[in-house]
Order: sequence, then C-alpha cells, then structure tokens
Amino acid sequence: MLIVSTGRGDLLKHLPMAHAVAEIGVFRGGFAALILRNARPKILHLVDPWGKDPADEYVQSYRVTDDMEALYRAICDRYAKQITERTIVVHRDYSTRAAAQFRDGELDWVYVDGMHSFEAVSADLEAFAPKIHGSGFILGHDFSNTRMGRVKKFGVIGAVRRFCDRFGWHIVLITNEDAPTYVLTRNGNDEVERKFVDRVLSSETICAIEVDESLIRCFEQVDLTYANGKRKQLFRFGDVPPARRHPYL
Repeated sequence: MLIVSTGRGDLLKHLPMAHAVAEIGVFRGGFAALILRNARPKILHLVDPWGKDPADEYVQSYRVTDDMEALYRAICDRYAKQITERTIVVHRDYSTRAAAQFRDGELDWVYVDGMHSFEAVSADLEAFAPKIHGSGFILGHDFSNTRMGRVKKFGVIGAVRRFCDRFGWHIVLITNEDAPTYVLTRNGNDEVERKFVDRVLSSETICAIEVDESLIRCFEQVDLTYANGKRKQLFRFGDVPPARRHPYL
C-alpha cells in the first residue's frame, strides 16, 4: 500500500481512461467538476438524494442548513447540456437504491463520498462493488482518523477494512491529505494496478512511501502546527489508544 503526496483531484489524472464512472454523494458538485476535467469519463453518473426525504439522515445527522432542492436544481442547470447529451446522468436517489439501476460490471470506477458512518460506507461499498468491472477501482473520501472524524463518528476506515477482508479487495494507496482518498482494487488485479501505480509514481510532483496494509489497524492523524501557524494533519502509525481507534466489527 502506498501513501502518496497528492490531492484527490490530481489523483484522477492517473486513473485509466474510463467509459462510465459514478460519484456517490455530490452535494454542491465541486468534485464532480474535477472528475469531468481531470478524468474525462464518457459518462458520469451523479448519485445523491439532495434531501429528497424531509427526514433525510444526512441532513439531520450533519445539521445541513443548505437548501437541498436549490442545490439539486443548480446541478441540473450547471450540467443541462451534458444531461441532454447523456454524458452526465443524475440519479436523485439514495445510493443503495440507485445501485440497482446499474448493470453488473457497467462502471470503470466509483467514488464513494456519501454518509460516512460505518454502516453507510459498508452498504455503499457492497452495493457498488458488483457494478465495477473486473479490472476496475473503488475510490472514496475521508479515510480519516482525526479528532473531528471521531467526534462525527466516521466509520470509513473500519468499513473499508472489513469490505476488503470479506470481499477480496485491497488498498492500493491513500492520499496524504487532511481528508484522504483511498483507492481499492480486487485481489489479483496485478497488471492494471501496476500500470496505475506506475503512472502515479512517474509524476514529478508526487512523492510516495510504501507501508504494510496491516498498519491501517493502528493509523491515526494528529494535529500539526507549523511555525507560520498553518495547521495540518500528520499521519501516525503505532499504538493508537482504544478511544482513538476506528470501529471494525
């Protein structure tokens, strides 16, 4: 497993050319724009309920005050041309229900950035994994074990670990960011994985270190303050106290 010094937007440039991809959790559409610009898929599926249900768990849990209907309309207006051309398909639905709208093996990769609870991430991974073709990838956001993530009860790390153990996937890399992105591929997908990693490492702006994937079991991010006052998160692998460990059932 690699830890790479790049942001999630730049990481997209190194993925294989894709016909169809999906973003789970679109919100204002900022990352969707990066997917279009940096990955250039032929078809981009945008999956988000945008507060479709007044009792939406996301809106309630994260105390979202945005006008979700307005956000949905803004996405439709922003991408009206692509929607008409069917190069963007908007699915205003909950992710696990939307997964049923895709054929098995239809997608080259998916970016999971919906609800961050252990249960929700597990459900998204399991629902969309069959929709990824044999040499495809799963990416996702907020592979975080920060103080903020623990307060909000993020379960991304535990959900990813359990999914990999149960369904024969593994972590290729994580980005060295405050809110890291992870990349998964199926076990045995060696050739496509190697080519992807080679593209990442060939970039003159990216540094990488290799760590044993088992170290994720003792991974956390700690606050770091530079002399100029700028704050970052520092990756740490070691004896993580029980109160700061991520769940894995």
